[in-house]
Amino acid sequence: MIYEAVYVQGLHNDNKRTNESIQQVRDSRRSNISIPWRAENERLLSVAFDHVFGKAVAYAFDFFDPNVHLSVITDTLDEKILDEFRQRADNFLSLGEPKEIPIKAYDREKKEPIELTGRSSMTGDIDKFTKRLRNVTYSIACENSSLTFAADVLVNSVGYQLTKNIEAKGRIDLNSRPAIVGHRLEHYFYGVTDETTMRNPSDTIYRHPGHTD
Repeated sequence: MIYEAVYVQGLHNDNKRTNESIQQVRDSRRSNISIPWRAENERLLSVAFDHVFGKAVAYAFDFFDPNVHLSVITDTLDEKILDEFRQRADNFLSLGEPKEIPIKAYDREKKEPIELTGRSSMTGDIDKFTKRLRNVTYSIACENSSLTFAADVLVNSVGYQLTKNIEAKGRIDLNSRPAIVGHRLEHYFYGVTDETTMRNPSDTIYRHPGHTD
């Protein structure tokens, strides 16, 4: 079972830090070119999907054939959220590919709109991993079934155990073994870290509000 947990306040704090950093960069720019921007906040469901999907791919690579199809089954969700899921899955599976993004801007000196192109690429020793991603396909479907009901029950039981352990231990990384210890299925969860593994990125980015590291 793929495991991922996020502090809600940790997500809110990260959204705030990110938006403030972008605004500071914009305020320090000295350019006649104005690029429209508005603060955005990542949706908890989409962030959780992003991380679970990535772990599911890693799990498939660890235990199954590299040619993998992931069937994502969820209970009924708004189409807008499903579109976000698909976009995040596509972004993950296209990791490493050069990208071009059209940008609409405004030249304040010439007083006219212009179009720019943003380009991004990745370098380094990542080809082996990214090539494997090209062999992954996926589908997303909504259903109300015994499977999604069982998933809801499992999620609620995990939430209960997390709350219990946080009350007993205080600030803990949600994706670490101490956070989930005591759950009857704790040894079946994939994606939980311990003292022998690297800290989960989620526990750094969306850390407990009391953590300052």
